[in-house]
Amino acid sequence: MSDEFEEFLRKQPLRPAPEAWRAEILAAARAGAVQNEQAVTPWWKALLWPSPLAWAGVACAWVLIAGMNIAARTGAPEIDASLPSPPSADAFALMVQERAALEEVSQVQQEPAAPAQEKPMPPGACIDRREERGDA
Repeated sequence: MSDEFEEFLRKQPLRPAPEAWRAEILAAARAGAVQNEQAVTPWWKALLWPSPLAWAGVACAWVLIAGMNIAARTGAPEIDASLPSPPSADAFALMVQERAALEEVSQVQQEPAAPAQEKPMPPGACIDRREERGDA
């Protein structure tokens, strides 16, 4: 059944659309294209959409804070008065001499005494050390 209808349509000559319709259709298509272009927003616009002026204000505030931070820096680092000052060269030399003297004294006091050696046990001897001490 559908084959007969398709054959009938193929035999019909094509007539061009009226010019008024053509202009109207093309105008509607152009308007739709413009709306589609506006509907696709970049990610950064979608992020800032709720209030772009507020976000611009936040960005300006950050730039102002960063600028003030950079301007407040000086070339020399600040020195904390509560920290002790480093020793002078003379004091450092005295500390080195004192350490050398202490090492010298500690070496004299720590001369090792000869360790007491136990008699080696003869092979085959099995003696309980507790019996020798009287612990048993």
